[in-house]
Amino acid sequence: MDAAAKAARPPPPGTNVSLLEDFFGQLHAGRKAHCNPETDYFTHILCVNPSHHRQGLGSRLLNEVLDKADREGRKTYIEASAMGLPLYVRHGWVEVGELEVDLGKHGCEGGIIRQKQLIREPKKAVA
Repeated sequence: MDAAAKAARPPPPGTNVSLLEDFFGQLHAGRKAHCNPETDYFTHILCVNPSHHRQGLGSRLLNEVLDKADREGRKTYIEASAMGLPLYVRHGWVEVGELEVDLGKHGCEGGIIRQKQLIREPKKAVA
């Protein structure tokens, strides 16, 4: 099944469609505003099992793409939860926007979901 066919499928029964549209609408708007897919790298999802946090694994995973982006002179874009934000800031990303979804507006409990939208400019090689 191609991507267009997958995108056209309705969400599974029980899906909170208004929440889905709000969250993904903001994700896509942020990406469109801050990331040029022709010239920038988009770092999609980075996950490390919590039992392995604070062991440098996230940095090791990031360094692969950041080294390549630096060599090619490309910016990188990422969205960060509060938990991941300190890692990304340590690696040079800066906030350019924020996604904010109020779960209560969609009939859910849990408050507000916030994710930072971040850009990292390429680092110049040291001669």
